[in-house]
Amino acid sequence: MWPSLRDFLRVPGELTGKNVRIAVMDGEFPNHPDISTNERRTSHLVRGMSEPETSPEIFQAEPGPWSGGWHALCAAAAAGGSGAESQGIYKGVAPEADLFLVAKYSRDPGFENEKAHIKALEWVLHNWRKYEIRGVLSARKSRIGSGLFPWQTDPRRILCEELASEGVLVVSGSGNRPDETTGIAEAAAPSVLSVGGVAIPSDGDPYRARMFQGCRGTTFEGKWIPDILAPAENVVLPHRNDEEIENHFYAKIDDIPFRYARTCGTSFSGPALLGAAACLWQAHPSWTAREMKSALISSSMKRPGWSDLRAGLVSVSGAMANGAPDVVQGQVTSPYQNWSFWRKSSLDHRLDGLKSNNPNEVRDVILSFVGDDLPHRAVSLICKQTKHPVDSVRAAALCALTGGPPSQVDSGYILSAFRDSSPIVRMAGVYLLRGRSDLWSECKASLSGLFNDTSLDVRIESLHLARRMAYPDFAEGIVAGLEEDARMGRVANFAARRDALEAITGQRLPLIPPYVPGQPSQEDSLRVARVDLAHRWEDWLSENWLTGRV
Repeated sequence: MWPSLRDFLRVPGELTGKNVRIAVMDGEFPNHPDISTNERRTSHLVRGMSEPETSPEIFQAEPGPWSGGWHALCAAAAAGGSGAESQGIYKGVAPEADLFLVAKYSRDPGFENEKAHIKALEWVLHNWRKYEIRGVLSARKSRIGSGLFPWQTDPRRILCEELASEGVLVVSGSGNRPDETTGIAEAAAPSVLSVGGVAIPSDGDPYRARMFQGCRGTTFEGKWIPDILAPAENVVLPHRNDEEIENHFYAKIDDIPFRYARTCGTSFSGPALLGAAACLWQAHPSWTAREMKSALISSSMKRPGWSDLRAGLVSVSGAMANGAPDVVQGQVTSPYQNWSFWRKSSLDHRLDGLKSNNPNEVRDVILSFVGDDLPHRAVSLICKQTKHPVDSVRAAALCALTGGPPSQVDSGYILSAFRDSSPIVRMAGVYLLRGRSDLWSECKASLSGLFNDTSLDVRIESLHLARRMAYPDFAEGIVAGLEEDARMGRVANFAARRDALEAITGQRLPLIPPYVPGQPSQEDSLRVARVDLAHRWEDWLSENWLTGRV
């Protein structure tokens, strides 16, 4: 029997999240007893694509097997699962917390997941006070996932910053791939609590837990990811049906209750951390979200084996022993408030700010224009900032120029960015090029040089763009790094190269043997399979692609 989340984290028995309300955003939630209403708590469902005025529905259990999303079930169960189907053995961290399950799913034609995610965040933003929601889990793999982009480039990060500014604890898993800063958009927002992971050992001893190989790195704003750790591997969670268990990687190995299985990913460390916060709020209901975040991080348990992640394991008992967190009292300007100030300022005031000697102020003013068409009077001033001595200012200017007139923003800005010594500037160059398809042919040769950039994040983003551009002559440069990525365990880079090759050639080569649900991405047999796939791609291109183009 593998340890439960509560047992591994050694959560005091009296702390269950009782009378604390937390929200989990995910796909389609099954009516599974572990996450449904019972005599000890109430679960609420907010349907996907809901308008802000939509009222939650009481979420009742139904007999299994269950339809709906496996990921949504596991995320909610890690935070606040009752363990009902396991006779209480495998509870979530806060089994008596009231759950608000915000479903980002619709069966309607034309459904867009990105749009649904934004609407789900908007629902929480408009309703957290009404329903007394203290914390929310928001985590979705993003097409703009890199932490090397400013948070102002992503509407989800903007909403997360607004929620945090209003007083909600926003939590996100950091992502599962060690060769990128984060694959999850929200984790890179400055105020979001990003959660990495450890693997639960069979004996349940936290001191013997090894590090989970997830995302790590420094964002555009200088935030280190992850902020804190929670269980992300060997996490026993409920599943929906017999077939799911029969095909599971650990199904024939483990002796655990029926329809439960070990799984892995920061998709579950994030909810587990949110459950820990609920337990602490039960004991300290007066703590603000800022105080809760401080208490969780300052009391986390550090171990030498996790030093690469520069973070500690969440400890509810440690936070209880430390007492009230030590945070700066009084008015603190949040990132969102600072951004809003400049957004609402007059154009003349913003233009004056662009002439400031303070590089932070110049950067903040520039970022207040991101996402909008640039006013004519601002264009030349922002163009000049692409030569600023501070790299964050140069990068911000390039991001803002996506709203500039094409006649004044030519390929020279992008080509110069690709030669810059700073990875955040090179990344901003990719960001600018992505929206300028009219410049693709002029910049494609320089973009291909980024496929082996010194920054793994820049590599990934350039490969994502190469997939969209789909120039045939990209294929040789992309496949050249595929085997090295496979051998080095650079899963994100490997996937980006494979996806680009598929888009360019129209060919799809399967992984042999295929991935099995529940299988850790760094598992040895997967590494061997990726190396084999790299060799098959090299052979296929040599025989069917490159020869015909010589």
